[in-house]
This record gives sequence, C-alpha cells and structure tokens, in this order.
Amino acid sequence: MHHIDSQENAKNIIISLEDNFPVDCWTIDNIQVWPYIRIKLYYELLTIYDKKQDVKANKPLARSSNKVVVFFKIIKAFFASEVFFFKLKQKKILFFGAHFHRVLNDGIYFNRFYDSIISHHNLQDDVYMVEYQKIYENMYNHKALIALSKQLDNYKLLLKLTRKQKKQNDSTCRI
Repeated sequence: MHHIDSQENAKNIIISLEDNFPVDCWTIDNIQVWPYIRIKLYYELLTIYDKKQDVKANKPLARSSNKVVVFFKIIKAFFASEVFFFKLKQKKILFFGAHFHRVLNDGIYFNRFYDSIISHHNLQDDVYMVEYQKIYENMYNHKALIALSKQLDNYKLLLKLTRKQKKQNDSTCRI
C-alpha cells in the first residue's frame, strides 16, 4: 500500500503547486511548460518516496560480519545468475520501466506505456520487460518480466567476490 500513499503524496504536492502558482502562464516561446514539468516532477516525487520507504531494506552487505552468511549469499547469487542467463531467450524487443509506470486494473498491474502496445500487437512472446525497481505479484505478462534490481544484486555479490580474489592475487604477487 505504500505505492498508493506515495502516489497520493506526489499528487497533493503537484496540486498544491498548481493552486499557489500561475502554472498555466508558464510558457517558453509560446509553449506551455507546466505539463512537461508536472510529469517530470511526478516521477521524481515517486522515486523519492520509494527510496525513503526502501531505506531499511537496503542494508549494505559490507556490514555483515558473518562470513558464512556472505559466502552462502555469493554461492546463491552465482547459481541464480547462471540460471537467469541460461533461461534468457532471444527476443525482438526490450522495454524498460518502473513499478510507478503501472496502474492497478482488475487486480493486475498494467504498464500504462507499453503493455497496451504489447497486447494490441500480440507481442507477448516477443518481448522482455525489464523492471528496474519493484516487481508486483500480479503483473501483466509476468513471464516476460526481468527484475533488474534482483539481477544487479546478484552481480554486485559476484563482483565483490572477484574483487576480493583479485586483491588476494595482487598481494601474493608482491614480494
């Protein structure tokens, strides 16, 4: 439900700006700029609210003092990455989006920008949809989704392992 709250907060801030400033008069070369600013501001506000809500979930791995836990996380990341790359199929189209591009419609989260294109042109089997933030349970064309943050987390763990190994190799080479 935090997503709905952040949408409401963003909407209220924008409405407050529209009530307190002459946004309809803001023009550059006879082009009204408020609609463009409004959209950018809305997405920025959603991103800010989501970052505030996710702060507790994003504890750095470096703070973990238990090396066994870190070791198993790295092993899990390795196998998860292997499975991910093995399952990837060649697709014609890649879409990139975030959870706040989605609206809840009949119990399914629908991306307001590209899901209608996918449905209209029957592209369900020809696309991957890379989501770079949260993934909801009930999303349209769920089998084509790639959770980028999950894959990046796995990559960071593996990168951490390779950096440690490189440091060890560098230190053993110096005599």
